[in-house]
Amino acid sequence: MFTEGSSVFSYPFKLYYLPSSQSSETTSFVYPEFLVSVSKRNFKHAVDRNRIKRMIRENYRLHKAILEESGTSLHAIGVVYVGKKIEPFDLMDRKLRKLLYTLGEKA
Repeated sequence: MFTEGSSVFSYPFKLYYLPSSQSSETTSFVYPEFLVSVSKRNFKHAVDRNRIKRMIRENYRLHKAILEESGTSLHAIGVVYVGKKIEPFDLMDRKLRKLLYTLGEKA
């Protein structure tokens, strides 16, 4: 996904995506596989990394319908947290929603 796919960036996230090889008209909508990555270099404590990953997964769960509404056909999505500190939930919510809308328009 990281080598073959494309990416979009909105601080504190970098979102990688891999388009699906199947056409979206022939099959029903299937949500793409979802990956979350938080750097151990920036967050030494597992507690901090896990907290960030939980917040990202929850935001994705709340807003994944954006992909279905746009009719985007993706195989996989990877979200990499590139921030140096733990951002508030509402900022993560706005930025991830923005990225999902951008992804819906691009793909």
